Amino acid sequence: MPEDPACSSAAGPLAAHLVRHGLLASGTELTISQGESVGRPSTLHATADADADEIRAITVGGGMCLIGSGRLDLPPDPEVRTVPV
Repeated sequence: MPEDPACSSAAGPLAAHLVRHGLLASGTELTISQGESVGRPSTLHATADADADEIRAITVGGGMCLIGSGRLDLPPDPEVRTVPV
């Protein structure tokens, strides 16, 4: 199966999982690199901060480039009313 470019939606949960199971120390930056074989090299950085009871914060970052955009227009719903504020 070809390799995908890096996915930031998976990087945060991966860092949290590794910290929760003691495989990565809390606050340690995880570097994720992939996508080289499909010509879209990607590098992400993820950190999970935790105390003894829970994950307190997750940070994900890295460079990006826009490869597409879109717009979704829905027809008006007669059941939905807006109220002026």
